[in-house]
This record gives sequence, structure tokens and C-alpha cells, in this order.
Amino acid sequence: MPLRGSFSDNARSKIHARFALWPLAIAAALMLAACGAKSPEELITAGKADLAKGDARAAVVQFKSALQAGQESGETRLLLGEALLAAGDAPGAVLELTRALDAQQPADRVAPLLARALLLTGDYKKLTGNLGSLTLKDPAAQASLQASLATAWGALGNKERTVQAIAASLVAQPDYAPARLLSARVSAGQGRFDEALKTIEEVSEKNPKLPDAWHLKGEILLVARNDKPAALAAFQKALEIDPRSVAAHLSMIGVHLRERDIPAMKAQFAKLKEVQGSHPATQLVETQIAFVEGDLKKARELVQQLLRRAPDHLTVLQLAGAIEGQAGSLVLAESHFSKALALNPGLTLARQGLAQVQLRLNQPLKALEALQPALAGAPNAKLLALAGEAYLRLNDAAQAEAYFSRAASLAPDNTQLQTALALSMLSRGETVAAFQDLEKIAGASQDGYADRALFAARLKRKEYDAALRALDGMAKKGVAEATLQDLRGRVYLTKKDMPAARAAFEAVLKADPSSFAATSNLAAIDLVEKRPADALKRLEAAIETDPRNHVARMALAELRLQNGESIEGVRKLLADAIQLAPGEVAPRLQLIELLSRKQQLKDALAVAQEAAAALPNEPLILDALGRVQMETGSVEQAITTFRQIAGASQGSALPYVRLADVYRTVGKREAAESSLRRALEIEPNLAEAQSALVDLMLGAKRHKEVLDMARMLQQRRPQAIEGYAIEALVHAREKQMDAALATYRKAMAIPNGPPEAVRMLYTALVNEGRNAEADKLAQDWLKRKPEDMALEFQVASVALTRGNFEEAETRLRRVVDARPTNPLGLNNLAWVLVERGKPGAVEYAKRAVELLPTNPAMVDTLALALAADKQYDAALATQKKAIELAPNSRGLKLNLARIALQAGDKALAKSELQALDKLGTTFPQHAEVKRLLSSL
Repeated sequence: MPLRGSFSDNARSKIHARFALWPLAIAAALMLAACGAKSPEELITAGKADLAKGDARAAVVQFKSALQAGQESGETRLLLGEALLAAGDAPGAVLELTRALDAQQPADRVAPLLARALLLTGDYKKLTGNLGSLTLKDPAAQASLQASLATAWGALGNKERTVQAIAASLVAQPDYAPARLLSARVSAGQGRFDEALKTIEEVSEKNPKLPDAWHLKGEILLVARNDKPAALAAFQKALEIDPRSVAAHLSMIGVHLRERDIPAMKAQFAKLKEVQGSHPATQLVETQIAFVEGDLKKARELVQQLLRRAPDHLTVLQLAGAIEGQAGSLVLAESHFSKALALNPGLTLARQGLAQVQLRLNQPLKALEALQPALAGAPNAKLLALAGEAYLRLNDAAQAEAYFSRAASLAPDNTQLQTALALSMLSRGETVAAFQDLEKIAGASQDGYADRALFAARLKRKEYDAALRALDGMAKKGVAEATLQDLRGRVYLTKKDMPAARAAFEAVLKADPSSFAATSNLAAIDLVEKRPADALKRLEAAIETDPRNHVARMALAELRLQNGESIEGVRKLLADAIQLAPGEVAPRLQLIELLSRKQQLKDALAVAQEAAAALPNEPLILDALGRVQMETGSVEQAITTFRQIAGASQGSALPYVRLADVYRTVGKREAAESSLRRALEIEPNLAEAQSALVDLMLGAKRHKEVLDMARMLQQRRPQAIEGYAIEALVHAREKQMDAALATYRKAMAIPNGPPEAVRMLYTALVNEGRNAEADKLAQDWLKRKPEDMALEFQVASVALTRGNFEEAETRLRRVVDARPTNPLGLNNLAWVLVERGKPGAVEYAKRAVELLPTNPAMVDTLALALAADKQYDAALATQKKAIELAPNSRGLKLNLARIALQAGDKALAKSELQALDKLGTTFPQHAEVKRLLSSL
């Protein structure tokens, strides 16, 4: 959580965000001290003297004592308010200054002080509402008031009023430094960084002891140039001028926080606390440190204190939302984020937090509604991922895929985007306490939000009956019937209770006939129950009901393709979807993929070019265009396209990886290496780029450089496999297999080390012919970790290559029992059963194809299983479908000939075999072709 309104992805919004928030002001209440028997007049005189000396706390005591002694007057209230403001008690200052203004004290004296106090409490609407129309006679007072108003308007996201207030301040006093610095912030927010820095220099020349100028300079250097050393130096200069500058301290702490340098952050916090121990920002930073370090109890206690003193402050509200969300209090978190957005709709972090909470509460429509204003602009990776998650929960798989892909292409480390919705306490294993807390909240809540969180948590842990009971609780709180039935249907789907799931989704349609999510789920159930015709009719009916539903057309296109319909009909559906939703990415990508898969590359290129023209600078469209250009041999055009993506997606490594692929294809090794290194600068842990770079360097015999790279990766990420795998590869290339094996063993010895290490060691031993050693390794490991299905599958695969089908079958059955949706396990088990002449192959093969319907190898296995089951017509049709998916696969055509022979279709078999025979010995199975031809 940024300390003062962090800079967003876009440079303009980054500067504007910092402009929008001034340092927070919330102070602890001051204790009154005994003041002797002085008269009220003496107390006021003493207070003025203390204030002049800079001892604001002592002045507060004197002025309060004067009031208690009977010196009730507007002047005393004004002096007390001024002292409270200087002492850091902004809420107290607001109270006293308001009383002074009500007591007819001169507005020229009161209004500037009250405006500053309201800024510090974060009550921007009160400031603009109560003082926005006030015009002061004194130029200096008017300049100060308008500068404060400009800051408030900026915090509320009103750029026009911000600029107007700055102008009014400079009209009143042309050289007023705070207003000129605000003007510099606005310039920087519009990308005019040089102009902003020039303004700051001019202000500094006339006001050399103004710390705010150095502070703003540091902010601009940080954002515009990413020059952290220069920025930190500027912040330090501000602190040399004024060691008590809260803004400079906060900016330095913010830099350390973004760098995740917690020791440096805490050291700077200690300096802040030393000079500003009672300042509210000190407590804010203390709260953030507790949050970052995972001390949620302390963070919650501190943020509640902040909220009591400044209930409308944007920074406090966003921090409170983040803390409560992490603590599992989702309803409270939603409230904080919603309130922050009501005050300022431009808060990206609040919008992101709100959507996260609403998704965790299983409210995808509300999440999308919250995200929409940001998605209409330039969303960051997290916002895109949240939109994808929302669409996924609405069963809109295509939209979800599009948003997830865009998010992945923008995020350097996208590991946390894949797990962000887990409840915090459950993720730490505190199951009993977490559910007790959730059930308590659900029982007290009347809006059903906590019940949703409880439902999601139960469902995630496969506690299905408990999840259904949570839905019963939601039903009593006015939750919509369509929502309840949809969630109920999801539970029954997970339980594989298809009749109950069907009834639930039909109830959704009864309550909400336009729900395509329910239609999609019912179509999926139709397919599971072997009723594809019903699924097709259902989707067709949905299109008839809502002819503009492009998502329905996409789903129907995919289903028709799986059912073997001609590409022309499927293509028309997708073309219609594009026409209905020309601004959507997903239908265009689906059509490009379809045409590419069918090797209709000329048409695929035309569609991709049309898409790029319709959606310029859309990374996914450009990526698809570049890949098609590569496939058609248009190398230079592909290079241009991927460069365009790189320019449009500054935070994405993918276009540089694509560029490297193109350069490698045309033999430009140096350019390929440069692109890969740029990709790794953006995303240091991107395995695809690491692997490609290693291949390039090894190809150039640069073994030492690769070893250095591998060991650097091992130091940086000791629990990741990449560094060890690269080192072992180098040793293998140098024929030093003992060193390679030792590297894998080193990785296995690391506590919580990479799980892939044992599989790589096993494979290396098998490849070296050290079978006994490999078998013992697998036996010992699986005895300790029988749940390691990845190694179990690998051992089964080795058994297949050895021709030990009995062992392979046994192991594959274990894999499939433990991972019933593992398509590779299902496919290989089906193949083994065919080879062994045992029943059940067709069922396993069908399950594999249902999971990966466009995988030609799996469709091939299904065809072989059908043939073995003497279902020859179905086998031939299925094998032809496999060939459609991979038209250039000679192995698939040979299998078609074999199945044709089994079916007695000698004409088809002869045609296929003669075509293969023309390939001669270039086809590895030419001898088999000759043998089969001779049998005709």
C-alpha cells in the first residue's frame, strides 16, 4: 500500500496520484498540564510566546488553560486551533478553528488554517464544500486558501477545478511557492516533466530553504526517469533543510517499501519517529510495517485508531480495506474500499481491492461493475486478472481467457495473480479459527456477504454439504434466487451429481431466462451425459433468444467443431460473433486459431490483419498476427509486428521472446540474444526466455557464461529448478554426467527444494542406462512421497518405452485414480489397454479427448481404441478428425490405413499407403508401409 497515493502504471496518473494526497494528519490527544495560578491574559501571552518559539504543545496547554480559566472568546479558539495544527492534532484544529469562524473571527486569519487542517484530516469534500466559494481580501491568505482547495480538488479527482484553484492562487500572489509547486505537479501529471522540473528550479532559486521543492523534484525523478539514487538524494536534501519534513520521510519509506527493502524502510521509519513521534503519518507507517510483516492483529488495532480519528481519509480507508481483506473480514474490507471510491472514483488501488473482495465473496457481477471504469481506460495487470476471474466465475471462459492472457502479458511476476483469492487464514492452515470467524460474521451479517465467503471456503476445501448449508443461510438474507441456484449448481457439478446440477441450473433459467451462464452449464451437462445434440440445440436456442450474444456463438462454434462439423459453418459462426462484437478480442483470436490449426494460413493471416486494423495496439491480436506471419514465412513483417507489441506493452516480456524466435529462425543470433536479455530484464524468472537464452549460448560454446548464469539463478531462487537444470545441462553437454547428476542431487538436498529435481535425476539416470539406480531412486522416493503423481507418471512412461505394459498399466491406473482429470494419464492408460487387448480403453480415451478435444494425438488414441472395440465406422471418422487437426502428420495417416484394413476398407487403406510409399525412406516407418501394401 503506497504511503501517499502511489504512482500508477501511467506516468500522468502516477504524478497526479501523488499530487492528490498530502501527508496524513491525525494526532494523539494532548494531556493538559497544570499551569499554576496565572491569569487568562498571562496564559494567552505565554501561549503566543511558546508558539513563536515553535513549542506548539506547550502553547496548546496554555490556550486550553486560558479557556478553562474563563477566557472564552473567538480569538482564544483561533489561537488554540493554530497551536493544535502546529502540534499535529488536525481533528482538534478543525474543531477549534470552526468555532473561531463561527465566532466571527476574521476569515482571512481562520480560513487558510482551517483549510490546511481539513486537508490533513482528509475531509476534502468538507473543505471544498464549506470554503470553496470563499474569497479572502488578504492576497497571502487567498493564495494559501486556493492552494489548499487545489490540493483537495486533486484528491477528489477533479482536474478542472484543481487547475482553476491553482490559477486563482497565483492571481492572488503570483510567486506563491506552494501554488507554483502544485502547478509543477500538474505539468508532471500531463507528462511535461522538463517543464515541471524547470518550475521547481525557479521556485528553489527564490526559496532555497523550501523542502517541498526538493521533495517534488525527487518524486518526478523517481517516476519520469526511474532514477532512484537521484530521487533519494533529493529527498535527503529536503530532510537536510527540514529534518522534520514528513513528506520527504514518507517518500523515502515508499521507495524502500516498493523495493521490499523492509530493513531500510524500518530504519527510515525510526528516523521519522525520532523527529515526528506524534505525527499521524508515523502511526500510518507503523501500521503499514505491521501489515507488511504479517502482524495482522497489530495492523488492525492501529488502523482502527486511524479510522476513528480520520474516518474519511483515502489512504487510511485503502489501507484498512487491505488489512481487513487479508485478515478475512471481507464485508468490512468491502465497506472500506467502497467508501474510498465514493470519495474518489479514480483510486485504482481501491477499485482493485474492492473487486478482489467481491470475487472472494463470490460476486463476479459486482466485481465487474467495480472494475468497469478502470477497464475502459488503461488497466494494469491485476485489474485485468480480476476481470478474468469474474468472467470465469460467470462461466464465460473465452472472456476470462482473454483477460487472464492480457494480465499475464503485462505482469513481470505473475505467480501471485494465479492465487490471490484464497482466504488468508485458511491459506495459513488456521482452518478451525478461520471457519469460526467466518461463521460468526455470517451469523451477524444481514447482507449475505460473509455467507458467500463461507460458501467459497467450504467449496474450496471440498466440504460440499457444508457449502450447501451455507447457501441455506444465504437464502434467508434476501440473496437472489438465480444466484443461489447458480452456486448450488456449481456444488453439484463438483460433486458430479448431474441430475441435481441440471435441476439447479434449470431453476436459474426460470428465475433469469437470459442467464447464459446457466445455459452454458446445462450444455456442459448435456455433453457429460452423452447428449451432444441437446447441447447444440441449447446453444442455438440461446442465440435465437439473444441474437446479439457473441459469446454463445463462440461456444457453439467450438462445440460444432468438436462434433466434426465443417470448418465453413464454424467459421461463419465466429465471423458473426466478430460482427456482433467488433471490439472484442476473444472471437477474433478464436477464428485466427481455428484457421491456423486447419492450416488455412492465408485466411488466418487475412483475419489477423483485419483484427489488427480494427483493434490497433491490442497485444493479443498483434501477437496472433505475428505468429501467423511467422508461419507464412513473412519474417520481416513478423519482426515489425512483435516490435510494435514491445512498444505498446512496455511491461511485457512476451514480445521480446517472440522476436527472439523470429531472429533465431533467420539466423540472427545476436539480435535473438539481445531480445531474450531484454525479456529477462522485464521478467527475470521467465523460464521460456531463460531456456532459449541458454540454448543460444550453448550453441555458441559459451559454457562458462551459462554456468555463471545458472549459479546466479541458484543464489537468487534456491527453491526453483531453473538454475540447477541449466547447470546440469552444461555438464551434460561437456560429457560430465557425474557432475550433472550431482547437480540434481544438490537440488534435492535443499530444504523445500524444487520438486522437479527428482524427476530430472530419474530421467538422467534412465538416459545414461543406469536403470537399476533409476528404479531404486523412484522406488525410494515414491515410498516416502506416494502422492507424487508426476514421478509416478514418469516411471509409467519409462515402463512403456521398455515394453513393460503391465507395470505401466498399474502405475497409470494410480495416476488416473489420483488425478481423474489428467488427460495424459487417461490417454496413455487407454493406449496401454489397447496394446494389451483389455477392455475400458474407449472410456479412458473419450475422457482424455473431452479434456483436450483439439489434441490430435489423443483423438488418434480414441480412434485406435474404437477400432480395437470393433467400432470401425466411429474409429475411421475419429481418425479422420485427428488428421484434420494435424494434416501433415504422416503417423496419423498410417494409423488411418491400419484402421481401414481392420474395417475391411481396402480402397481407403491402399490410397493412404500408396501416398506414404511415395515418401520412400524419408518416412521412418516406410518398411511398415511396404509390409501393409504387400498384404493387400
